[in-house]
Amino acid sequence: MSKRGLQATWNFHESGHRKGVPDGVGGTLKRTANDLVLRGKDITSAKSFVESIQEQESLVMQYELAKEHIVKNTSTSISESKSFTWNIQIASDKNVNMWEIWYRDVSCTCVESCSEYGHNWKKSSISVDEDSLQIFPRDISQKELLELTPVRIGADGNCLPYTGSVFAFGDQKRAEEIRVRKIIEQTIFKDYYLDHDYLKRGTDNSYTNNALSKTYAMYSDEYIPNERLSLRKVEMVYQKEVMKITKNRSYMGIWQLFSLSSILCRPLFSVYPMLGNPNVHNDLHRVNPT
Repeated sequence: MSKRGLQATWNFHESGHRKGVPDGVGGTLKRTANDLVLRGKDITSAKSFVESIQEQESLVMQYELAKEHIVKNTSTSISESKSFTWNIQIASDKNVNMWEIWYRDVSCTCVESCSEYGHNWKKSSISVDEDSLQIFPRDISQKELLELTPVRIGADGNCLPYTGSVFAFGDQKRAEEIRVRKIIEQTIFKDYYLDHDYLKRGTDNSYTNNALSKTYAMYSDEYIPNERLSLRKVEMVYQKEVMKITKNRSYMGIWQLFSLSSILCRPLFSVYPMLGNPNVHNDLHRVNPT
């Protein structure tokens, strides 16, 4: 738009836009239920969900609402309800030029010089990465991802923790926390990240049994070139890599992308340009599931 001399403002409203503490609690409960299912537990209804979570001695208090209870209270709750306002951190943003992102805390259609509290525009610390934009691949299966724009991230070895911090908090300041969470995640759930069926989720490529874990081990800095990989040696490479990333500013790889997806409770798409060895793009350009 800036190339054509145009300006636009996007205004975000409460409904379905921002998330709060209840979403974090819900994410924890769903993650717990998912782990139970992976271990063979059947959860087939809301009642069995509540009972299964309670068996884990969760500190979250849960109550099952029967259908008749909801129907009984719907009519009165609607008539007695009152509107309320949420506190939204970013309510609107606009384009100034191709590489900058501006925002303000209050969504409004005021003039640019509006002096009301929260209406002043602020320049985001996040800027568009024009170099990555030039090599952004166009073979992504999800159409909506084609509309995304790469942003600049620090490249001092903490690039993936920086990315996780931007996803979770909107800036790069919590990279150390993201690194620690990834280490804990990969230590506790090692078997998941070495499991072929788990690693295969999110890719359409046909890999034979255990081929993915061996492939990812070969991308690791801890792999010795031309070494024959058994499952035990793949596990050793994985463990050495987890130990390596305990050091600040140490670079990360595909296994850490998987763990970041789990931490954020969101599938992530690792984007690799069509440059260099085509096998790299084929192996690592993919969705990383939670």
